[in-house]
Amino acid sequence: MSGWHAVNKANPCPACGKPDWCAWSPDRKRLRCMRGGDAPEGMRRISSDAEGGAMYGFEDWTPEEASGSDWRGNRKPTPASKPSNAHKRPRIDAERLHAEAVARLTSERLAALVDALGVPAEAVRTLCPGWCDAEHLRAMGAYGAGWDRGYPDGAYAFPERDGAGRMVGLGLRPLDGRKGAPSREKTGLRRALTVPSGTDLSAPLVVVCEGASDAAAGVAMGLQAVARPSNKAGADDLADLLRDARGVLVLGENDRRTDERGAEQWPGRDGAESVARTLAERWGRPVRWCMPPANAKDLRAFYHEHGEAGGALLRAHFDLFAHSVEPSNQDKMRFDRIDTPANETNPDALRDVPLGELGPSEPPDWIWRGYAARGCITLFSAAPKAGKTTLIRSILKDLYGGGGMVGRPPLEAPTLIVSEESAGQWSRHRDAFGLDPDLIRVIASPFMAKPTAAQWEDAIQRIAGRVEELGAAVVVLDTLSNLWPVRDENAAAEVNAALMPIRRITRTGAAVILVHHDRKGGGAFGEGARGSNAIAGFPDAIITLTRFRPEEETDTRRRLSYQGRFDDTEAEVILDFSGDGYSVSGRPAEVKADDLMRLIGNALPEDGAQVDFDAIHAEVRESVGKTRLRELLAEGAKAGRWNRSGTGKKGDAHMFSRSKCVSIAADSIRTKRITGDDDGWRDVGAA
Repeated sequence: MSGWHAVNKANPCPACGKPDWCAWSPDRKRLRCMRGGDAPEGMRRISSDAEGGAMYGFEDWTPEEASGSDWRGNRKPTPASKPSNAHKRPRIDAERLHAEAVARLTSERLAALVDALGVPAEAVRTLCPGWCDAEHLRAMGAYGAGWDRGYPDGAYAFPERDGAGRMVGLGLRPLDGRKGAPSREKTGLRRALTVPSGTDLSAPLVVVCEGASDAAAGVAMGLQAVARPSNKAGADDLADLLRDARGVLVLGENDRRTDERGAEQWPGRDGAESVARTLAERWGRPVRWCMPPANAKDLRAFYHEHGEAGGALLRAHFDLFAHSVEPSNQDKMRFDRIDTPANETNPDALRDVPLGELGPSEPPDWIWRGYAARGCITLFSAAPKAGKTTLIRSILKDLYGGGGMVGRPPLEAPTLIVSEESAGQWSRHRDAFGLDPDLIRVIASPFMAKPTAAQWEDAIQRIAGRVEELGAAVVVLDTLSNLWPVRDENAAAEVNAALMPIRRITRTGAAVILVHHDRKGGGAFGEGARGSNAIAGFPDAIITLTRFRPEEETDTRRRLSYQGRFDDTEAEVILDFSGDGYSVSGRPAEVKADDLMRLIGNALPEDGAQVDFDAIHAEVRESVGKTRLRELLAEGAKAGRWNRSGTGKKGDAHMFSRSKCVSIAADSIRTKRITGDDDGWRDVGAA
């Protein structure tokens, strides 16, 4: 490009914002952008470059102004002197050229490349690198950013493939990292995609990064990665290569900067969005794109910080922060989540909306009426061995049997349980409680030791994916303390970091129940869960299970307390345990009254003899005072629990005896169960 003016740091390319590769024509009326950036203000696109670049001219520029030069600035030959085959480009066999380069790569040069990239040799080998000496580079007319200021003595060569998988070009990289490529005019080769050997293009997620070294880093982290040659190039090849891929995410680079005019330039972000938009239009379906975490410029930098474990962290990051481009809508971005990196503000997330535009309010889609709903998280805590797992089993039985505690018709969608208990233990639960053998699914003892944060996030990601595949309605994590990676449950930051990924499961529409332990000394209502108060602040609902009468070890009843965002849920109910599970007995005051009624009934003589108030009080004085006893005796007589005679006046005291038609046995006490009635309660007869 003789006579053309190369861009530099002081005057970067106005199309892509970078200070290299691109150039202005001698008359400065045309711009060649090698990255195919957006048309600068006042300019229009003249032609495309198969090497990934584009030519722009000012709005009033015409081809005649080229003054006999072609679009690269070279003088055009006159018709008389133009050879008949001058329009034909030479065709060099890319496979042969690459094979020769591979033969020249010594073990010492490979070791130097591995050291320069900071990526394991196994991952680098998937790129199938070769070596080209300076003479080979010149024979190919190779060029690259900064090569005019010091031509390299040699460069590594990486094969590049088109959308059909054919090798059509080579990516070049000297040891100092200045990227380049063979001249298309001399070789017929063009820029295309780096596809590491062994890449599974049918995997659930294929990450499209930028540059061969990032592809190697992706391989090292266990990702399926394909690299485009520059930020905006390679979209057409990607559209063909990944057309049938199950999931594609285009990754940008954190290369944001400000030019000398104070304007922000972010080619890595703009390129990722542009490629995702092209793919969405070509495929007719949404395509996700994302920036790397804020502390990393690109995929390789993230690998340098986190190593092989970075793959799981990146999957979690993509799930939280990826944007989605919809086809046939090039101006509107849909954010999958409001969350954005701390240093990147999402304007849509901060856009105010009138309350009237939020649409109609909808009641919770209950799974367990009053306590667990689709898309919500419920924290269920109790002291160790207080009956948490037993209550969960009882709820599961009612969910698929209908009615009972859950107050709904039988559930038809699966439940997924992630449990600390063994598979054998759940086999016994299934047989003892008659649990549904098909719709209730269990992940038993998933960790043999406390997982790392990366392992936990990877597990949550997999669980969310499995929930989506199954269409599961409920996910139970039992117990949280034996599953999550938290080592200091009093550290709010560590607790929050472990809890936040769980929101991915609720995004599938499932209800999530987190089973946790209470503090040893209990706590204020809503604060009894063991560990940091961040645990109590995270869920939509908190339910706590405690003994109804702690002083009586044989009493199997439990108090279920509630606090949360569901307005109509009872603050406390009493559960009664029988051989086949729990049932709701009533509110605490009602259950206590029933207990006293039973106590009074048992104090009456079995032979039907009449006794007065003082005789009854002598039997029950340790449990109830005189005033309350008088109230209960009157209520019981009115309900027919016992007989009462006398007017209660002086000389005609009330006398009480057992009723002949109503037994005072425990099974005569009527119980209540949560149902779908308007008041939430309905008398269903004897338990």
